[in-house]
Amino acid sequence: MYHFEPNRRVFPRFQLAFPVKIDAPERPNRVGVTRDLSRSGALLLSNSLFHVGDRLSLTLGVNESCSGGPGIDGEVVRVLPAAQGTTWNWATAVEFDRPLPAAALRS
Repeated sequence: MYHFEPNRRVFPRFQLAFPVKIDAPERPNRVGVTRDLSRSGALLLSNSLFHVGDRLSLTLGVNESCSGGPGIDGEVVRVLPAAQGTTWNWATAVEFDRPLPAAALRS
């Protein structure tokens, strides 16, 4: 008999690809892209290896001048190698400290 844990997500997840600026205390100005996004977290693709427990500051929707949309802080909760054949090396799951404003998902 198998026991499946119920889905614990509070907010729906959307497959949205936003460019993102990633700042960590020891490694500022990293870049990546969201693979999916909800009000409570994101899965980021990047070439920077982060570790579970790392604190990150994200700026969503950045442009060439590294300015962009909303900023949000969070903690790395999972890190996996990115799928083969992609531009990116790492898939990093981040849980946000507070919910992202709903309007940010409509940008």
